[in-house]
Amino acid sequence: MEKVFIILINYNGMKVTTECIDSLKKMDVTRYDYHVVLVDNASTDGSGIELLKAYENDDKISVICSKENTGFAGGNNAGIKYAYELGADFVCMLNNDTEVKEDFLNTYMDCFLSDSKNNTIPLMLAPKINFFWNKDESWYAEGFIDKNKAIVGNGEGLTHKKVDFASGCCVLFNKKVTDKIGLMAEDYFMYCEDMDYSLRATKAGIDIYYTPDTVIYHKVGKTSGGEKSKVSIYYNNRNRLYLLKDYDFSLRAKLYTHITRFARYVSSFVNGSEDRIIKEAYRDFKKGIKGKKEF
Repeated sequence: MEKVFIILINYNGMKVTTECIDSLKKMDVTRYDYHVVLVDNASTDGSGIELLKAYENDDKISVICSKENTGFAGGNNAGIKYAYELGADFVCMLNNDTEVKEDFLNTYMDCFLSDSKNNTIPLMLAPKINFFWNKDESWYAEGFIDKNKAIVGNGEGLTHKKVDFASGCCVLFNKKVTDKIGLMAEDYFMYCEDMDYSLRATKAGIDIYYTPDTVIYHKVGKTSGGEKSKVSIYYNNRNRLYLLKDYDFSLRAKLYTHITRFARYVSSFVNGSEDRIIKEAYRDFKKGIKGKKEF
Protein backbone atom coordinates (compact mmCIF):
# COMPACT_ATOMS: atom_id res chain seq x y z
CA MET A 1 0.00 0.00 0.00
CA GLU A 2 1.45 3.38 -1.08
CA LYS A 3 2.10 5.76 1.82
CA VAL A 4 1.87 9.53 1.50
CA PHE A 5 3.71 11.81 3.90
CA ILE A 6 1.72 15.01 4.50
CA ILE A 7 3.83 18.00 5.58
CA LEU A 8 2.23 20.67 7.79
CA ILE A 9 3.92 23.81 9.12
CA ASN A 10 2.79 25.48 12.34
CA TYR A 11 3.73 28.96 13.47
CA ASN A 12 1.62 30.33 16.31
CA GLY A 13 -1.40 28.57 14.83
CA MET A 14 -2.54 25.96 17.32
CA LYS A 15 -6.24 26.30 16.49
CA VAL A 16 -6.06 26.07 12.69
CA THR A 17 -3.37 23.38 12.84
CA THR A 18 -5.45 21.10 15.05
CA GLU A 19 -8.51 21.76 12.87
CA CYS A 20 -6.50 20.72 9.81
CA ILE A 21 -5.29 17.54 11.52
CA ASP A 22 -8.83 16.78 12.68
CA SER A 23 -10.00 16.91 9.06
CA LEU A 24 -7.17 14.59 8.00
CA LYS A 25 -8.15 12.11 10.70
CA LYS A 26 -11.68 12.02 9.30
CA MET A 27 -10.49 10.87 5.88
CA ASP A 28 -12.00 7.67 4.54
CA VAL A 29 -8.73 6.08 3.44
CA THR A 30 -9.28 2.76 1.68
CA ARG A 31 -6.50 2.40 -0.89
CA TYR A 32 -3.57 4.31 0.60
CA ASP A 33 -1.83 5.03 3.89
CA TYR A 34 -0.60 8.34 5.24
CA HIS A 35 1.62 9.88 7.89
CA VAL A 36 1.62 13.53 8.99
CA VAL A 37 4.92 15.32 9.59
CA LEU A 38 4.12 18.45 11.60
CA VAL A 39 6.94 21.00 11.74
CA ASP A 40 6.65 23.75 14.34
CA ASN A 41 8.61 26.72 12.99
CA ALA A 42 9.83 28.02 16.38
CA SER A 43 6.41 29.33 17.49
CA THR A 44 6.55 32.06 20.12
CA ASP A 45 3.16 31.30 21.69
CA GLY A 46 4.01 27.86 23.06
CA SER A 47 1.93 26.07 20.44
CA GLY A 48 4.86 23.91 19.36
CA ILE A 49 5.18 22.34 22.81
CA GLU A 50 1.40 21.97 23.06
CA LEU A 51 1.25 20.19 19.70
CA LEU A 52 4.14 17.93 20.69
CA LYS A 53 2.25 16.91 23.83
CA ALA A 54 -1.06 16.52 22.00
CA TYR A 55 0.28 14.08 19.40
CA GLU A 56 3.18 12.36 21.17
CA ASN A 57 1.25 9.07 21.33
CA ASP A 58 -0.27 9.29 17.85
CA ASP A 59 1.45 6.86 15.49
CA LYS A 60 0.06 8.77 12.49
CA ILE A 61 1.77 12.05 13.42
CA SER A 62 5.41 13.05 13.95
CA VAL A 63 6.06 16.50 15.45
CA ILE A 64 9.36 18.29 14.78
CA CYS A 65 10.15 21.44 16.76
CA SER A 66 12.53 23.73 14.89
CA LYS A 67 14.91 25.93 16.90
CA GLU A 68 14.38 28.85 14.53
CA ASN A 69 11.73 30.11 12.14
CA THR A 70 13.06 29.12 8.74
CA GLY A 71 10.01 30.28 6.80
CA PHE A 72 7.61 28.40 4.56
CA ALA A 73 10.23 26.73 2.38
CA GLY A 74 12.60 25.98 5.26
CA GLY A 75 9.87 24.40 7.35
CA ASN A 76 8.59 22.28 4.47
CA ASN A 77 12.12 21.25 3.50
CA ALA A 78 12.76 20.03 7.04
CA GLY A 79 9.55 17.99 6.92
CA ILE A 80 10.34 16.58 3.49
CA LYS A 81 13.85 15.53 4.55
CA TYR A 82 12.39 13.78 7.59
CA ALA A 83 9.80 12.03 5.41
CA TYR A 84 12.53 10.80 3.08
CA GLU A 85 14.45 9.44 6.06
CA LEU A 86 11.36 7.33 6.80
CA GLY A 87 11.31 6.05 3.22
CA ALA A 88 8.71 8.34 1.66
CA ASP A 89 8.18 8.26 -2.07
CA PHE A 90 5.11 10.55 -2.11
CA VAL A 91 4.98 13.90 -0.32
CA CYS A 92 2.07 16.31 0.00
CA MET A 93 2.74 19.83 1.21
CA LEU A 94 -0.43 21.14 2.86
CA ASN A 95 -1.05 24.51 4.51
CA ASN A 96 -2.07 24.22 8.14
CA ASP A 97 -4.91 26.71 7.54
CA THR A 98 -6.77 24.27 5.31
CA GLU A 99 -9.27 21.48 5.79
CA VAL A 100 -9.71 18.44 3.55
CA LYS A 101 -12.67 16.32 2.52
CA GLU A 102 -13.10 12.68 3.48
CA ASP A 103 -12.13 11.47 0.00
CA PHE A 104 -9.02 13.68 -0.17
CA LEU A 105 -6.27 11.05 -0.20
CA ASN A 106 -8.11 8.47 -2.30
CA THR A 107 -8.99 10.84 -5.16
CA TYR A 108 -5.66 12.67 -5.02
CA MET A 109 -3.48 9.57 -5.19
CA ASP A 110 -5.68 7.87 -7.79
CA CYS A 111 -5.13 10.82 -10.09
CA PHE A 112 -1.44 11.09 -9.27
CA LEU A 113 -0.68 7.46 -10.07
CA SER A 114 -2.57 7.77 -13.34
CA ASP A 115 -0.76 10.96 -14.41
CA SER A 116 2.66 9.71 -13.32
CA LYS A 117 2.23 6.42 -15.23
CA ASN A 118 2.13 4.52 -11.95
CA ASN A 119 4.96 6.58 -10.42
CA THR A 120 7.44 6.04 -13.23
CA ILE A 121 8.04 9.74 -14.04
CA PRO A 122 8.54 12.87 -11.89
CA LEU A 123 5.26 14.74 -11.44
CA MET A 124 3.59 17.49 -9.42
CA LEU A 125 -0.19 17.50 -8.92
CA ALA A 126 -2.28 20.42 -7.66
CA PRO A 127 -5.89 20.08 -6.42
CA LYS A 128 -8.71 22.58 -6.58
CA ILE A 129 -8.51 24.92 -3.58
CA ASN A 130 -11.68 26.75 -2.55
CA PHE A 131 -12.20 29.38 0.10
CA PHE A 132 -13.17 27.87 3.44
CA TRP A 133 -15.60 30.72 4.10
CA ASN A 134 -17.22 30.38 0.67
CA LYS A 135 -16.85 26.77 -0.37
CA ASP A 136 -18.16 27.31 -3.92
CA GLU A 137 -15.55 29.96 -4.80
CA SER A 138 -12.08 28.96 -5.96
CA TRP A 139 -8.87 30.38 -4.48
CA TYR A 140 -6.71 28.22 -6.76
CA ALA A 141 -7.91 26.40 -9.87
CA GLU A 142 -5.94 25.50 -13.00
CA GLY A 143 -3.14 27.86 -12.00
CA PHE A 144 -0.99 29.63 -14.57
CA ILE A 145 1.88 32.12 -14.60
CA ASP A 146 1.15 35.31 -16.53
CA LYS A 147 4.50 36.08 -18.16
CA ASN A 148 3.33 39.59 -19.12
CA LYS A 149 2.63 40.57 -15.51
CA ALA A 150 4.80 38.19 -13.45
CA ILE A 151 1.79 37.10 -11.43
CA VAL A 152 -0.19 33.89 -11.05
CA GLY A 153 -3.81 33.49 -12.00
CA ASN A 154 -6.61 30.96 -12.27
CA GLY A 155 -8.21 29.29 -15.27
CA GLU A 156 -11.76 27.98 -15.35
CA GLY A 157 -10.72 25.03 -13.22
CA LEU A 158 -13.26 22.63 -14.68
CA THR A 159 -11.03 20.06 -16.34
CA HIS A 160 -8.04 17.93 -15.47
CA LYS A 161 -5.11 19.34 -17.43
CA LYS A 162 -1.44 20.22 -17.55
CA VAL A 163 -0.62 23.62 -16.00
CA ASP A 164 2.52 25.64 -15.24
CA PHE A 165 1.85 26.65 -11.63
CA ALA A 166 1.08 24.64 -8.51
CA SER A 167 0.30 26.51 -5.30
CA GLY A 168 2.38 25.61 -2.25
CA CYS A 169 -0.87 25.64 -0.31
CA CYS A 170 -1.33 22.05 -1.45
CA VAL A 171 0.79 20.08 -3.88
CA LEU A 172 1.55 16.37 -4.20
CA PHE A 173 4.78 15.14 -5.77
CA ASN A 174 7.02 12.10 -5.85
CA LYS A 175 10.65 11.80 -4.79
CA LYS A 176 11.65 11.85 -8.44
CA VAL A 177 10.86 15.59 -8.44
CA THR A 178 13.27 16.51 -5.65
CA ASP A 179 15.85 14.09 -7.02
CA LYS A 180 15.80 16.17 -10.20
CA ILE A 181 15.44 19.80 -9.02
CA GLY A 182 16.12 19.66 -5.29
CA LEU A 183 14.06 21.19 -2.48
CA MET A 184 12.36 24.58 -2.33
CA ALA A 185 14.49 27.76 -2.26
CA GLU A 186 14.66 29.10 1.29
CA ASP A 187 15.86 32.60 0.29
CA TYR A 188 12.29 33.81 -0.11
CA PHE A 189 11.30 32.97 3.50
CA MET A 190 7.62 33.23 2.60
CA TYR A 191 5.64 33.91 -0.59
CA CYS A 192 6.69 33.29 -4.21
CA GLU A 193 8.70 30.16 -3.40
CA ASP A 194 5.97 28.03 -5.00
CA MET A 195 6.12 30.13 -8.16
CA ASP A 196 9.89 29.69 -8.17
CA TYR A 197 9.52 25.92 -7.68
CA SER A 198 6.99 25.67 -10.51
CA LEU A 199 9.29 27.60 -12.84
CA ARG A 200 12.21 25.34 -11.92
CA ALA A 201 10.09 22.23 -12.48
CA THR A 202 8.86 23.39 -15.89
CA LYS A 203 12.41 24.34 -16.93
CA ALA A 204 13.56 20.82 -15.97
CA GLY A 205 10.79 19.19 -18.03
CA ILE A 206 8.71 18.07 -15.05
CA ASP A 207 4.97 18.03 -15.71
CA ILE A 208 2.58 19.87 -13.38
CA TYR A 209 -1.06 18.78 -13.50
CA TYR A 210 -4.25 20.16 -12.01
CA THR A 211 -7.21 18.03 -10.93
CA PRO A 212 -10.68 19.39 -10.07
CA ASP A 213 -11.63 16.01 -8.59
CA THR A 214 -9.76 16.70 -5.35
CA VAL A 215 -10.99 19.76 -3.45
CA ILE A 216 -9.66 21.33 -0.23
CA TYR A 217 -10.69 24.47 1.66
CA HIS A 218 -8.35 27.33 2.56
CA LYS A 219 -8.76 29.78 5.45
CA VAL A 220 -6.85 32.44 3.53
CA GLY A 221 -4.45 34.61 5.50
CA LYS A 222 -4.82 32.88 8.87
CA THR A 223 -1.09 32.17 9.14
CA SER A 224 0.35 35.45 7.80
CA GLY A 225 -2.07 38.08 9.10
CA GLY A 226 -3.94 38.38 5.80
CA GLU A 227 -2.97 39.28 2.25
CA LYS A 228 -3.15 43.02 3.03
CA SER A 229 -0.90 42.82 6.08
CA LYS A 230 2.51 44.52 6.16
CA VAL A 231 4.25 41.12 6.29
CA SER A 232 2.43 39.74 3.25
CA ILE A 233 2.90 42.91 1.19
CA TYR A 234 6.61 43.12 1.95
CA TYR A 235 7.50 39.52 1.08
CA ASN A 236 5.21 39.38 -1.96
CA ASN A 237 6.78 42.49 -3.44
CA ARG A 238 10.43 41.88 -2.53
CA ASN A 239 10.33 38.28 -3.73
CA ARG A 240 8.50 39.17 -6.92
CA LEU A 241 11.43 41.43 -7.81
CA TYR A 242 13.81 38.49 -7.43
CA LEU A 243 11.61 36.38 -9.71
CA LEU A 244 11.72 39.12 -12.34
CA LYS A 245 15.51 39.18 -12.04
CA ASP A 246 16.09 35.41 -12.05
CA TYR A 247 13.64 34.25 -14.73
CA ASP A 248 12.85 35.11 -18.32
CA PHE A 249 10.02 37.58 -17.86
CA SER A 250 9.24 40.12 -20.56
CA LEU A 251 9.97 43.84 -20.48
CA ARG A 252 6.20 44.29 -20.32
CA ALA A 253 6.10 42.28 -17.07
CA LYS A 254 8.81 44.43 -15.55
CA LEU A 255 7.09 47.68 -16.56
CA TYR A 256 3.73 46.41 -15.30
CA THR A 257 5.25 45.46 -11.94
CA HIS A 258 7.11 48.71 -11.36
CA ILE A 259 4.22 50.95 -12.46
CA THR A 260 1.62 49.15 -10.36
CA ARG A 261 3.95 49.02 -7.32
CA PHE A 262 4.56 52.77 -7.59
CA ALA A 263 0.83 53.45 -7.87
CA ARG A 264 0.08 51.33 -4.80
CA TYR A 265 2.85 53.03 -2.81
CA VAL A 266 1.60 56.54 -3.65
CA SER A 267 -2.02 55.55 -2.94
CA SER A 268 -1.06 54.29 0.51
CA PHE A 269 -0.58 57.89 1.68
CA VAL A 270 -4.23 58.55 0.81
CA ASN A 271 -5.97 55.33 1.78
CA GLY A 272 -3.78 54.48 4.78
CA SER A 273 -2.97 50.96 3.57
CA GLU A 274 0.16 49.02 4.47
CA ASP A 275 1.42 49.41 0.89
CA ARG A 276 3.92 51.98 2.18
CA ILE A 277 6.15 48.98 2.98
CA ILE A 278 6.68 48.49 -0.78
CA LYS A 279 9.46 51.11 -0.69
CA GLU A 280 11.32 49.03 1.88
CA ALA A 281 10.84 45.91 -0.24
CA TYR A 282 12.50 47.67 -3.18
CA ARG A 283 15.31 49.00 -1.00
CA ASP A 284 16.08 45.55 0.40
CA PHE A 285 15.97 44.00 -3.08
CA LYS A 286 18.53 46.51 -4.35
CA LYS A 287 20.76 45.62 -1.38
CA GLY A 288 20.44 41.93 -2.23
CA ILE A 289 18.70 41.15 1.08
CA LYS A 290 16.91 37.80 1.17
CA GLY A 291 15.44 35.54 3.80
CA LYS A 292 13.67 36.62 6.97
CA LYS A 293 12.87 40.27 7.63
CA GLU A 294 12.56 41.65 11.15
CA PHE A 295 9.68 44.12 11.36
